[in-house]
Amino acid sequence: MNQLNIFILAFGALQGVLLSAFMLGKKTYRTAHLFLLLFLLTLLLQVVLKIATKMWVMEHLPVAYMISYELPFLYGPLLFFFVQNATGRRACSIKYDLWHFSPFLFFGLADFILYTTDNILIYRMFDIKQSYVFYGQIISLTGYHWYCFRYLLQQTHSANTFQQEKIQWLRRHTLLSAIVTFSIAVGLFLMYTVYPRFMEARFLFASITIYIYWVSYEVLRRPDLFSASPAEIPYSSQAGYQPPVPDASLRVETPRKYHNSTLKAADIDAILVALNHVMQHQRPYLSPELSIDTLAALVGTNRHNLSQAINERLQKNFYDYLNEYRVRAARAHLADPGNDHLKIAAIAYDAGFNSLSTFNDVFKKLTGHTPSAFRSLAQNSYQNSQV
Repeated sequence: MNQLNIFILAFGALQGVLLSAFMLGKKTYRTAHLFLLLFLLTLLLQVVLKIATKMWVMEHLPVAYMISYELPFLYGPLLFFFVQNATGRRACSIKYDLWHFSPFLFFGLADFILYTTDNILIYRMFDIKQSYVFYGQIISLTGYHWYCFRYLLQQTHSANTFQQEKIQWLRRHTLLSAIVTFSIAVGLFLMYTVYPRFMEARFLFASITIYIYWVSYEVLRRPDLFSASPAEIPYSSQAGYQPPVPDASLRVETPRKYHNSTLKAADIDAILVALNHVMQHQRPYLSPELSIDTLAALVGTNRHNLSQAINERLQKNFYDYLNEYRVRAARAHLADPGNDHLKIAAIAYDAGFNSLSTFNDVFKKLTGHTPSAFRSLAQNSYQNSQV
């Protein structure tokens, strides 16, 4: 039975490593998905320490083994920050939010002191009963999951059409997280208190494998929900927001291909607000493989509506719109004296272009200079400012 459990956990660990590598390789991840990655990596650490032979771990990694019993204190805060950032509610501030991780830091420090101290008084001071640790973990997991459920329920009532599907996904994730993390906490407590009896408790950790494969399935089924969130803030709530108005000299007649469209002006405003948020904060244009379908998914709409919003309101096509952002990124790199060692081709590829010739043509068209001439002008300007 133990071999079967190791087999299940090993498959989960392998899939978790692949999923983590996929997340790390994406250029369009947000802060929210950093917390999802940390959540996943914490689960992987829990799995690895259960796959490895207990005697080997205790001999070679005793502190890590002891601290692994405190990992459930991390799941609640990581879920909390993932949900908060995924819905655009807040950004994480280490200065003000570190206290969420204080229980893990406290109990982890206690474990470290217990292992390293020879002072009997200090040992007794930090020798905390495992039952107290377990109760603390249950309180932490209950509090954070309850809050996330309540928060997402409130968001469901007030969300616009761009947010509804994302919130439903987050609610399902929170439910599965509750099942998995409570299973881990119970499994750790049973294994610590009744070991070596009731070894069947190890199968509770198989829930981690279920979680990993579920997230992997969601990545394949709905990559838009995984790699970005839809528009988090409706256009009407944007302080001081003014719908983009193209230059009068560039105004053209509305393309006839949209004359049957049911998209309203307010809908276009919402799409453009979401588009601007995605482009500013996630910078998907840095990926040469970015397509209008992918960008539409990131924004929370479809390719037809996104194309209409860009064509009608911004008076440009999709690729012109992308290239403006890419050239802006390239200009910043070329003007930075710290990038003098970089070749222009490297800067072009980093900015999202997949062809050096295309980059040269587009750059000159938008700036009036070739990339090399622009770099020279920027360097001369910088040197003159230092004189």
